[in-house]
Amino acid sequence: MENDYDGGAAMSTDTFPVRGLEPINCEPWCEARDGHPDQRLPEDQCCVGPEHRVPLLHEPTEPFGEASTEQQYLNTYLMRPAGDPAARVFIGYNEAPGRPATSDEARRFALQILALVDELEASPVGVFPRLHTESIGQQPAPRV
Repeated sequence: MENDYDGGAAMSTDTFPVRGLEPINCEPWCEARDGHPDQRLPEDQCCVGPEHRVPLLHEPTEPFGEASTEQQYLNTYLMRPAGDPAARVFIGYNEAPGRPATSDEARRFALQILALVDELEASPVGVFPRLHTESIGQQPAPRV
C-alpha cells in the first residue's frame, strides 16, 4: 500500500521484539505453572487455578453465540493477583465479573450459605425460615 510518507515503499510487517518478563513463582494450583514470562505487563502475571462450576438447573438457559444456549452457573476458582502475596477465592456468576475474596471472607461466606441451607432444610414445607441476616449487617425480613 502506498502513501505520501513512505515514498511508494511497501509497508513493513516487522514488529519490535517483546521483552520477556522475569518469571514469577507460581502457586502449586496455578494452571500455567510457567511463571507467566510471556505476559507484556507485570500486572498480568497472575496465577489462576481451575474453575469449578455449579450449574443452576432451575434457571433458564441463556443465549450463547449463534443458535446455542448455555446453562447458567455459579463459579469459583483460586487466583493470586500479580504483586499480591495472598491468594484470593474468586466467586462469580456466569461470565459476569465476580469478586475476589480473601480466604477468611470466602470461608465466612461458605458458612453463611451452609447455615441458610441447613435452616431451609430443617423448616417444614411451605414455612419460610427466619433467615439470620443480622450477622451480615441487614435487618431480618418481617414474618408473615
